[in-house]
Amino acid sequence: MLIKPSLSKLRNEPANVLNYAIQNPTFPHQSTADQFFDESQFESFRRLGKWIGDSCLADSKVLKLLEIRKPAPFREPNRQEEEGRSHFTQLIGRILDRPKEQQPGRDGSLVDLFIEMVLITTAYALMMMFLD
Repeated sequence: MLIKPSLSKLRNEPANVLNYAIQNPTFPHQSTADQFFDESQFESFRRLGKWIGDSCLADSKVLKLLEIRKPAPFREPNRQEEEGRSHFTQLIGRILDRPKEQQPGRDGSLVDLFIEMVLITTAYALMMMFLD
């Protein structure tokens, strides 16, 4: 959803926003080239944004749209779904002769990535030694 700031045709925004708009006819569509806002410009944009936000949240159509787009509630992961172990965790478990239940669950961990990088680097170094 995109909300573009603009002044309403009814001109029912807060008085200080309307006063700033009268003094600056391009408000709120001023160029973004000048990023140095003075206090009144900053406050006018802030008040207009708050007024637009409050107006949207008071509108039943907008609330209905937000309800439709609400993300699914967070669900705790099921431990049984995460039973898979990374290749290195399985390899270390076999070397140490540990049952699967006693192997640490490190799926996708940085430790496994580090071990993989060390093994690949070592294999490459050994291959280069033997090829020379």
